[in-house]
Amino acid sequence: MRRWLLVPAVGLVSLLAGACDSGGDTSSQNAAGGAMGVSATGTGQAFGEPDVAIISVGVNVEREAVEEARGVAAQAQQRVIDALTDNGVDEEDIQTVQFSVYPQYSGSPTGRGEIIGYTVSNVVTAKVRDIDTTGDVIDAATAAGGNDAVVQGVSFTIDDPSDLREEARRMAVEQARRQAEQLADAAGVNLGDLLSISESGGFAPFGRAEAGMDMALSQVPTTPIEPGQVEVNISVTLQFAID
Repeated sequence: MRRWLLVPAVGLVSLLAGACDSGGDTSSQNAAGGAMGVSATGTGQAFGEPDVAIISVGVNVEREAVEEARGVAAQAQQRVIDALTDNGVDEEDIQTVQFSVYPQYSGSPTGRGEIIGYTVSNVVTAKVRDIDTTGDVIDAATAAGGNDAVVQGVSFTIDDPSDLREEARRMAVEQARRQAEQLADAAGVNLGDLLSISESGGFAPFGRAEAGMDMALSQVPTTPIEPGQVEVNISVTLQFAID
């Protein structure tokens, strides 16, 4: 006769029950069939100060002729890249993430009109490892780009988050185990062997400061930048047998 043990769901914690033949070894049946067991999920969080800023900066050039637009953009973007390296950004930490050439059309209520010019966009990301200089690096890059400069955003991260991941992981495992023990106690059963562990998670979304396409940062003496904190989230699911 099949017997089912029903308990209410509590968050991400569940108690699973399945068939058990009379006279059989319950622990071995749990491990082999996976039908019976206690499953619990815990979440750990760890916070740290970012030590790397990632800026997206470049140029957006509009000219009547495509070759003129491309040439002006190439010269302006080279000045931006030179400004980045002159302000302490390593060349290996600069990467092109956007390059596009597209036509501009005259306005028309029924659709596209005549081509009146071309836009060339060239954007790089740059890792600023001396995070205290982020504002100065942005100012120098945008000044080098002139009126064609664009800043698409600033984000922050930690170059080596292994310590934060370990802290969050331990917290998640402890929380999941406590939940499993509480659930088993409420159901009047004993936890058996740990059958499986799974993990998910990582950095929370970075704090990000967006900038307008025609932002004239050169009018501001110093660009204020606040890195805040970076959060690491780890979720761990533990599956236990029932003795």
